Amino acid sequence: MNSTICENALNKTTEIYKELYITYGQNTRFREASIHNAGRKLKKVVDKLIARDQYNYDLEVLEKNGHHTKVKNVHGKIGNYADFVSNSYNDLDFIEENRTKLLGYIRKEPLGSCISRKIAGRLTVHRELEEEIKDFLDYKTCILGTCGYITQLSTLFALFNPGDVIFSDRYNHSSLIDGCRLSRAKMFFYRHLDYDHLEHTLKQNRHRFNAAGIVSDGVFSTKGSMCNMDRINALSKAYGCVSIIDDTHGVCVVGNKGRGVLDFFDTKPDVLTGGFGKAFGAFGGFVVANKSLGWIIDIFGRQNVNTSHLSPLSAAQALFNLRYYRRHHEQLSAELFGKLRIFNEALAGGGINCYECEDEGNGNYIHPIFCFYRKSEIETLKCMRRLLEEGILPSFFPPPVAPHPSLRFSLHRMLREKDILKAANCLKTLDLFVEKGQTTISNSKENWIKRNTT
Repeated sequence: MNSTICENALNKTTEIYKELYITYGQNTRFREASIHNAGRKLKKVVDKLIARDQYNYDLEVLEKNGHHTKVKNVHGKIGNYADFVSNSYNDLDFIEENRTKLLGYIRKEPLGSCISRKIAGRLTVHRELEEEIKDFLDYKTCILGTCGYITQLSTLFALFNPGDVIFSDRYNHSSLIDGCRLSRAKMFFYRHLDYDHLEHTLKQNRHRFNAAGIVSDGVFSTKGSMCNMDRINALSKAYGCVSIIDDTHGVCVVGNKGRGVLDFFDTKPDVLTGGFGKAFGAFGGFVVANKSLGWIIDIFGRQNVNTSHLSPLSAAQALFNLRYYRRHHEQLSAELFGKLRIFNEALAGGGINCYECEDEGNGNYIHPIFCFYRKSEIETLKCMRRLLEEGILPSFFPPPVAPHPSLRFSLHRMLREKDILKAANCLKTLDLFVEKGQTTISNSKENWIKRNTT
C-alpha cells in the first residue's frame, strides 16, 4: 500500500498508529496476500515499539478498592496507582448493600441466559430492570442489550437501510459510527457541536434520501462535552429525522435528577441508548424509545436479537445499583461533584481551565471526564510514563480510539482528595493542553454557551 495514501486516510492520527497501519496495509494489499505473513511483520514492529517503551500495552489488574488499583504490565512489573481510569463514577460496585443483595440473588436465581431472549424469553430480573429504566428516564419502551456497544450497533442497524441517510457528530463514539456503517445508510459528519454546520448539511443533502437520522453522543466520552438536545430535536423535526442519542457517560452522572442530557434540555431524543458498564457499575446495555420505534429496534436489531440475552447476574447488579442510585442520588452526586470541584479548582490555579463553572449545583454543567493532549502519541506516552512514576494511572487514548492522542482522567466518588491534588499538581508540570470542546451549559437555555473545537 502506498504510504501517501495511508497518510491521507489517517491525517488525523499520529506516528505510532500510522506505522502499524501502514505495516499491515503494505503486506495485505496485493494479490494472494498472506494475512499470516502480515501479522508476523506487524508483530516485529510492535515488539520494537514495546522495547522503546512507545506502545501502550495491556495491564493486568490485580486488585481494586475504589481509589487505588494494583496492576502488572507486560514486563511483569507491579505497581499501585491512584485510579483515574474507572468510569464507575459513583463507585456503586463497591456499595456493600448492593453486594449483599447480589449475593442473595446468586444463591437463588439463574446466573446465565445462555440463549437469545427471542427463543427462551426474559427472566423476571430483566423485566424489572426494564421497568426501572423506563420509569427513571420516562420512556414507553426499554430493550436490554448484551452490552452497550451491541445495543448501539443493533439500534442503528434496525432503524436505517441503504437509501437512508444519517447525520453524525464528528466525535461520536465508535459504536455509533460502526452502527451507521452496518446500516449501509449514507453518512454525513458535522463539526463537533456545530449545529449551524449540521443545519447546512441537512439543507444540502436531506432531500436526496429516504429515511433520515441525527446521531450524537449525549456526553462525549473522550471530551466531556455535551450535545445540545434542543437544537438537535428542532432540526430533526424540521427535516423529518429521528434523533438518536447515546448517553452512556451522562445517565447516572450529571443532571439534577441524574438523567444525563435529559435533565438539561426541554426536549428529549426519539431514541436514547446507554450502557451499564460506566456509572451503573455493572455491565450490559439498554435502549429506550416510544413504542413504535421500540418495535422496529426489537424486531430488526439482529446484533442484539441473535446473541445470548444479557446475563441475569449483570442485570441484577445493574438493577440493585440503579435503585440505590435513585434513592441516594443527592448524596452520591454531592460526593462526586465535591471531588470534581477540588480537581477543577486545582487545575485552574495552574492555568488549566477545563470547565468555566465550579459545579452543577445551579444547573451548570461539569462532568467527571477531563482530557489532556499533546501533539503526538510519543509525546503523550512520555507524559503517561511520568504520571505512572508518580503513582497516577490515567487512560491513554491513541488514535483511532480518540481523535487525538490524549490522556483521560475519569474522576469517581471514592478517589481521595490527596490523590486528586497530586494528579492536578503533576498535570501542571507536563505542558499538556485542553481542547476547547468541554462545554458549559445551563438549564436556562438563553445562557447556553457552546464552545466548538478548533
